[in-house]
Amino acid sequence: SPRHLRAFWQIPLYVKRSVVRHVAGLAKPRESMQWWSATLRSTDFTEGLMRRRVVVLTNLFPFPEDRTRGIFNLQQFESLAEHHDLLVVVPVPFMQWKPHYASVRSMGRLKVRYFRFFYPPGFARSLHEGFLWRSLRLQSFTEIKLFSPHCMVGCWLYPDGVTAARIARVLGIPLVLK
Repeated sequence: SPRHLRAFWQIPLYVKRSVVRHVAGLAKPRESMQWWSATLRSTDFTEGLMRRRVVVLTNLFPFPEDRTRGIFNLQQFESLAEHHDLLVVVPVPFMQWKPHYASVRSMGRLKVRYFRFFYPPGFARSLHEGFLWRSLRLQSFTEIKLFSPHCMVGCWLYPDGVTAARIARVLGIPLVLK
């Protein structure tokens, strides 16, 4: 459950040891699970955490015409949005682009920005990251800077993750690759 999320360094050592014992099979399953569930119920893992602004770059996310595309990312980001402010930036291939995609949308707690991704179709896949970076710089980079994020998340290693790394480097913020 998202309300039990906590940074690794904030989890008490006795909880970490219990998890290790459980995973390694050193604890009796019934005892371990009872103790673990009691610990989770009695501990507020969200206490002391502040809301962060997070920018997510992903090409697997629902489009207005295709609501089932990347639904797993939508569910993960909605859970994350309970504790943080999220701006989801979604590249749309220029061949699938529709003019009404250009506006920023709200999907529950998420702020979603679609932008047109220009690239040479069918060849030069190794250049897609450069094309994604240029497309994003021209259309959405100002909005990302105005959001003033604390963290950047890239959801796919190539080209999204490489482009997210460039954005994080330019903005001087940490990067998480999923």
